[in-house]
Amino acid sequence: MSERRRSPRDSKERRHPLRAKVKLMPRGPALDRRTEKRERLTVKLRSGIIERLRNAVFYTPGLTINGFIEHCITSSVDGMERKRGAVFPQRTENLRVGRPAKRQKR
Repeated sequence: MSERRRSPRDSKERRHPLRAKVKLMPRGPALDRRTEKRERLTVKLRSGIIERLRNAVFYTPGLTINGFIEHCITSSVDGMERKRGAVFPQRTENLRVGRPAKRQKR
């Protein structure tokens, strides 16, 4: 029991409304993802998008913000590769940091 909770949780205490209806067990790719190395990626998003994301995760038992974003990025890159007709090749150099340079007019 954590230090914050002084007494055990009783049945009347509020829990997530969908928790009792869904039981999630990791299988298949979920187990494979646990062994892969993870890296941090920081992005800035509009506050409205972040709130929608948090609401979606709150009302979807078993879903995490990280899992949701990972799924969306994977689906998007898979679609781009299908449209392109091939997998993107490995980069030969690191991406440039900072703002993109302005394009010169031709």
